[in-house]
Amino acid sequence: MKINRFHFAIAKAWLEHGGKKGLKRRPRFLDNTKFLDVACDDSGIDSHCYDVILSSAPTRLGITILDIHGGAYVYSTRRHNHTFLNFFLEKGFDVVSLDYPLNDGKRDCLDQLNVLWKQISHFAKHIKEYGVGEKIYIMGDSAGGHFALTLAEALCDESVRQQFNWPKIPLSLAGVLVNCPVYDFKGIGQQTAMTDYVADHLVGPRRKDESYLDLVSPKTHIASLRIPLFLSSCKHDFISSQSFMLREEVLGLGHELEYVFLDTDAKGVSHVHNVVNLSLPESIEINEKMAAFMASH
Repeated sequence: MKINRFHFAIAKAWLEHGGKKGLKRRPRFLDNTKFLDVACDDSGIDSHCYDVILSSAPTRLGITILDIHGGAYVYSTRRHNHTFLNFFLEKGFDVVSLDYPLNDGKRDCLDQLNVLWKQISHFAKHIKEYGVGEKIYIMGDSAGGHFALTLAEALCDESVRQQFNWPKIPLSLAGVLVNCPVYDFKGIGQQTAMTDYVADHLVGPRRKDESYLDLVSPKTHIASLRIPLFLSSCKHDFISSQSFMLREEVLGLGHELEYVFLDTDAKGVSHVHNVVNLSLPESIEINEKMAAFMASH
């Protein structure tokens, strides 16, 4: 049975319902220096904006996290990750919550990556004004993990950046952290378990374009990722095979990797649990390990 338009609508409605509940729990950052809704261009589009929030912890670490939310390319905003990011703010990390326009059957991952690159470029130009820590990590979950990997590859390797025709950004990354990421996007784009309508939304209207799929798939450029990588997944992550593939290829290249896999049937420990189910002991474990990874590299 193929995933059709009806299944897609039900799944999206379920995600949106959970997202509204999550927004009610979003912290207000009352005691933090913050720069909210910073526009990277003059489009006036909210998803072209990002948020910068400085830690108000007694000891700031001089480290900034660029975070990219997930949502299957069709759902969520930067604000849905604020509660998750508050965990790191409380530990002394500064955070930048990035955003991107959602796929709607007309735009696709390249459009989303273009906006994210513009946001990072704008942030880099104004980093002194924000007063954030200048040791930078990039982080993403699910679809956001796909984007974090691709952007990190382009920041590490000029030849990758040039393939995207992106302007150069004077920014160095100390590492990349991904939770339950999409890695082989080309493989996902070529699978046939979706109707055309669903595939156009999840993968994009250029889903049959081999050169496009190659370009935007993190798997294509993984040899360029020459910075430490933190990767987490779990037994009930429905795309755990993507993390297994990423792990094997990174180890084969000899790149530095910290890999955390939770082989547990505990309730709630599933796809990006550490972002959406913050109270779980397993979620706390992952997030603590992420914080330690950034503090030690």
